[in-house]
Amino acid sequence: AADAEDALAASNRAVDAYLDLDVRAFRADDEDGAVYFELNIRRHGESSLPVLAKDVLLLQDCSESMTPSKLAECKRGLRRWLDLLGPDDRFEIIGFRESVVRCFDGLRPPTKAHRAQALEFIDELRAVGNTDVYGSLQAALSLPREPDRPLIVALVTDGRPTTGVTGSSDIIERFTRENGNAISMFAMGGGRKVNRFLLDLLSYRNRGDSIVVEDEAAIPSGMERWAVALARPVLTDLRYRFTGVDTADVYPRTLTHLYLDRPLVLYGRATRAAGPAAFQIVGRSGAHERDLVFPLDLGAAKPGGADLRLRWAWHRVYQAIGEYNEHPDPAVLQELRAFADRYGLVVPYGFGSAVPRE
Repeated sequence: AADAEDALAASNRAVDAYLDLDVRAFRADDEDGAVYFELNIRRHGESSLPVLAKDVLLLQDCSESMTPSKLAECKRGLRRWLDLLGPDDRFEIIGFRESVVRCFDGLRPPTKAHRAQALEFIDELRAVGNTDVYGSLQAALSLPREPDRPLIVALVTDGRPTTGVTGSSDIIERFTRENGNAISMFAMGGGRKVNRFLLDLLSYRNRGDSIVVEDEAAIPSGMERWAVALARPVLTDLRYRFTGVDTADVYPRTLTHLYLDRPLVLYGRATRAAGPAAFQIVGRSGAHERDLVFPLDLGAAKPGGADLRLRWAWHRVYQAIGEYNEHPDPAVLQELRAFADRYGLVVPYGFGSAVPRE
């Protein structure tokens, strides 16, 4: 028992040296005291977990559906992204329509000469031709990946493929299977006609996230938002597990990297607040693997509002949509709709609707 207590104390000190954890919980009295919780994870201090050099691939849709005016705003966003690259980073830009065109044919450091070449490449992009989204993703997979450097892909598109593999579900499943969580995918959609299903699920299932801005003039600031949030990775290739809490009720199942300017957030549901629990997170800090464990006392967590339950429920919905997309079983869809109705959610992408929660 003493050895176990010493080990827990040592692991807790290790966590304190690397990570700050903020835990909030909401007790649902209308669910026999079920507890919904949120874990907000950030790097601890400036001296721990150094910022890692990264590789960035900018995938820019240059097909006709982007329109000249929309592509012009995307170009402004690409230029802003270049300004935010670190001196030890590497980057590549690929424009795609029915085929792909590369700026460098490989990753390059952001030297003055490479930046000048990239700016000229961006200026020459034109909105013509059909859209092969899957072809651009194949080009992303062809880039060599170094274990010590996270590879981040920013896909800028309306998400409406017209050639090659055109089914959104097929694109999501093929890329997710081939990627194997190696590439972190962040998607950006601009304009009113955007395939949110493709962008949301493609990123959600591949260590990423998505944003859509309907106002074309807001595209550059949206791209800059991703560039700032993803500029400083500190812990990569993350995985986690719990003891004392059912991991099946924790989302998202696949984590993004941890960035200095973008915390990790996990949402979970426990049947009760009492009882011993622990949380383990494992990831890479450059060439080093970090295995961090900390005790989890939901009874002592900061109070959270009822909106915490809804945020958990939304993650459960996205997980279920991903499962249905992978294996389109009518029973899964029926369960998804019933779950959404129970929590008063309107399921996106035409999968169903919900009734208000009382």
